[in-house]
Amino acid sequence: MRTGSKFEHAARCIALASVAALCVFGAAAGAGVEERWYVVRMMGEQAGWMKSVEETTPEGDVRIASEMRLRIARGAIVVRLVVLTESVESAAGELRTMRSEQQLGAAPLVTTWRFTGEGVEVVDEQGGRRTARFEPTPEGDWLAPGAAARAAREQMEAGAEEISVTTLDPSQGLRAVTSTRRLRGQGPVEAMGKVVPASEWVVTIDSFPGVESVEFLDASGELVRGTTDMGGIVVEMLASDRAVATADVPAPELLASTLVTPDRPIRGARGVRTGAYVLRLRQGEMPDLPETGVQRVERLDGRSARVVVDLTSPRLAAGADADDAAYLGSSRMIDATDPKIVELAREAVKPVAGEPAHVRAERMRRFVYAYIDAKSLDVGFATASETARTRQGDCTEHGVLLAALLRAEGIPSRVVSGVLYVDEFIGREGVFGFHMWTQALLDTGDGPRWVDLDATLDDRTPTDATHIAMAVSAMAADDEFNTMASLAPLLGGLEIVVERVE
Repeated sequence: MRTGSKFEHAARCIALASVAALCVFGAAAGAGVEERWYVVRMMGEQAGWMKSVEETTPEGDVRIASEMRLRIARGAIVVRLVVLTESVESAAGELRTMRSEQQLGAAPLVTTWRFTGEGVEVVDEQGGRRTARFEPTPEGDWLAPGAAARAAREQMEAGAEEISVTTLDPSQGLRAVTSTRRLRGQGPVEAMGKVVPASEWVVTIDSFPGVESVEFLDASGELVRGTTDMGGIVVEMLASDRAVATADVPAPELLASTLVTPDRPIRGARGVRTGAYVLRLRQGEMPDLPETGVQRVERLDGRSARVVVDLTSPRLAAGADADDAAYLGSSRMIDATDPKIVELAREAVKPVAGEPAHVRAERMRRFVYAYIDAKSLDVGFATASETARTRQGDCTEHGVLLAALLRAEGIPSRVVSGVLYVDEFIGREGVFGFHMWTQALLDTGDGPRWVDLDATLDDRTPTDATHIAMAVSAMAADDEFNTMASLAPLLGGLEIVVERVE
């Protein structure tokens, strides 16, 4: 088994959660500023930069844009992550368009939203492929980014000690995001060698439950310094100038800090059929962990939970799962209608055409394992369509490609984020590392069950009971990165006690 393809998910979760959170901070704090630069640090080391821009277009509209570029090391491999966002709204705050460009794989994934009186036209583009769909306008009371920034500033100038705004952020699609700031104090703050008077605010964003940030704003309401502690992985954004922000510095290594050494090793992990574990956070509150076909969860207290994984007695899926169209639908990450995906699915099941779904699903799992022949850590998070063409990636690419093939064959699927035990990885022995795999909704005779399928494992092992699920997702439109948010409090601060394995 290639352990090198297992744990990039942790570093990617840190980066994407940071991107989305800091983009929200920057949009709210950067209003009225023509151009501002920020250094982004992870665990005290410079990992990249962010730039925010606000301008008035010749048509009189307000354009707000941000650009974030990060470099993260996974052992000897350096991965570059790029996120660009843009929104255009009228002077009165009517949102006209949004655009997001995310380069997490070989080709950028570009999504454009155009708001009309009837709804939202959404166009996804990647590697020459273009797909379009029409979505309803998000419900509720939300503001365009510029209008939200103005509303926040007005509340701040009026002396409010708690400020909440709800807006759309292009990095998170059509999901309205509410950020809340609570004033904690006043005092000087240092950023990049400068000390300025500032107000200190505690910030929460509803799309990242359990994650708190601290913002220091200067007298004009501009962000001087922002810090987010994601369960022990500390991310900072500091106001700077262009030269300092874009300086060429070594990429920080984050992967090792997310590995979890349990209280005792697990012998023969790939053959484990049942396992009981206690998961505990060193700080913060343990998020709700999912129950799946083979996983049961018992919350012990605010910071800990017992997880039992039992492959020998899987439970039936919830009745609503079988009727959930998201598990068969297509999105920018999992496009089951892509002709290349359809072609690969047919190739995978050709030897077992007409056989039961569980036989075809296992055939597809083995096919993906062999098809991705470049098991590489230098891919951030490629779409299924890109992976189908490059045949390159690690656990995330295996997971989404298998999910897409299953849907192309009419089998509901979803991806799972969690941890997996391995004997050795990047010089560490006996560790759990963050991982992604796939679940298929299969009826084996007495009803549908979610069945775990790990396409990074060889022909002998569809899964094992050292897979601990922490989040599940259909990867539906505009939701693929929100799912990762629930992992943020676990990164760098997780402890695992092995109670029993058999």
